[in-house]
Amino acid sequence: MKILFASTAASGHINPMFAIGEMLVAAGHEVVGLSANAMRDRIEAVGATFRAFPKDADFDLRNVLAVYLELANIPPGIEMSLFYSERVLIDPMRAQHEGLLQVLRDFPADVIIADNFLCGVMPMLLGQPRSGAPTDCSVRHNVPAQPP
Repeated sequence: MKILFASTAASGHINPMFAIGEMLVAAGHEVVGLSANAMRDRIEAVGATFRAFPKDADFDLRNVLAVYLELANIPPGIEMSLFYSERVLIDPMRAQHEGLLQVLRDFPADVIIADNFLCGVMPMLLGQPRSGAPTDCSVRHNVPAQPP
């Protein structure tokens, strides 16, 4: 079976993928891992073929403050949650999705296993055809300063 696992490069999200990938390879499956270039060695170490996200999603999130310097100045709370939602999750969605489509062109996976941070799978889950990119991934939310 052809299996694609895809994950952001955040340790708590990708680490379980390494164990899953290693078990799948040991069971004789053909496995491709899609993530940031920072994960190449770890993915290849489990016996999977590595594929990198396009540059707009190729972030090493093991140290999120190194990627998003401005995060250090945002106080915990709703503002920080919005920052994570918009910048870390939503902004790379289009590039993640394009990366998935690129891999699937060359590697028609029977199964895709993705971590819960990988918003690039959303267009697929919502019925976006494999042949096209999402029409709009730059969603922004207006949250009132105080609850209504």
